Amino acid sequence: MKYFIADTINGKIRGYKTHNSIISFKRIPYAEPPIGELRFKPPVPKSNWDGILDAKKFGPIAPQPEVRLDSSSVESPEQNEADCLTLNIWTPAPDNKKRTVMFWIHGGAFEMGSGRFNGEILAKRGDIVIVSTNYRLGALGFLYIPSKTANVGLLDQVLALKWVKNNISNFGGNEKNVCVFGESAGGESISALMAMPSAKNLFKRAIIQSNVCDPYNLKPFKGEIYSKNVFEEVGVKYDDLESLREIPVTKLIRAYTKVQFNLSDLPMIIDYYPPYVDGVILPQNPFEAIKKGFAKDIEVLAGTNENEYKFWNLWDPKAKMITEEQVFQNFHKFLTYLGQNEPKIIEFFEVYKD
Repeated sequence: MKYFIADTINGKIRGYKTHNSIISFKRIPYAEPPIGELRFKPPVPKSNWDGILDAKKFGPIAPQPEVRLDSSSVESPEQNEADCLTLNIWTPAPDNKKRTVMFWIHGGAFEMGSGRFNGEILAKRGDIVIVSTNYRLGALGFLYIPSKTANVGLLDQVLALKWVKNNISNFGGNEKNVCVFGESAGGESISALMAMPSAKNLFKRAIIQSNVCDPYNLKPFKGEIYSKNVFEEVGVKYDDLESLREIPVTKLIRAYTKVQFNLSDLPMIIDYYPPYVDGVILPQNPFEAIKKGFAKDIEVLAGTNENEYKFWNLWDPKAKMITEEQVFQNFHKFLTYLGQNEPKIIEFFEVYKD
């Protein structure tokens, strides 16, 4: 297999040519291991390494609840808190062509998923550079304690984008022409990034698929509800981050998964760990920031993935049997919570049912 050596600000890495003649570089660390004192803290840029880092295989994914897929042929990837902050690159050639860069942010309700997508077909089809990344999930990425920790999973994405800005020219990409794209939690992340001062000038275009930052979903008190319950579940005094850092990651995952289940009778929009408007990292609701012109220089394409729901069949075979009446009932409950009246709910359903 033919390999290529690329330079980064941290050291050299070895990538490999795929059968589609695309060069892939996987498992590139962009941050120090977020463990010990760095758990729940903003990511720290990766220090330099000696020698050549081999980038042949995907790295571990961020810790998350174990999901059993409806397929015996699919193996769950390794999870590792220390080695999860990595990114992957696919490029037609590590030359000086200055190609468009597309930066993929995965979905998964901010609780699951990873950057382990195959970008080689898209890179070849568009003669572009594809980047995908991992970021911290669940309580590890979105625990909210006022003035102590908030939205560090978003800061992971920002640091990965900064890494791209500083290095992607060595992979045939144009650091001044970056388009972020993502679906579900990835789309919501992009909405948040558009309102974050730390993400300013890191991308010029955005494709938001199937989700935006829900204005009802970012209120800090909702993050405190989850966080307080997580502390209680693991037997640690609320806001004692030092003690929470000592809790084994598997126990922490079980705790926030149980908390989510216990709170599942609450409206679905606080049913997971989203970003929160903390006043610093995310100073204000993205809708308000965008209306005020904070992201006026960013070109945006937003929409909904037509067949996205079929993806859930991998987890729950019963999902394929959901009826139109059940969809309407769930939709009705959701919109009622948002304060919509019956005529408006019927109108929404007629518009979006297809």
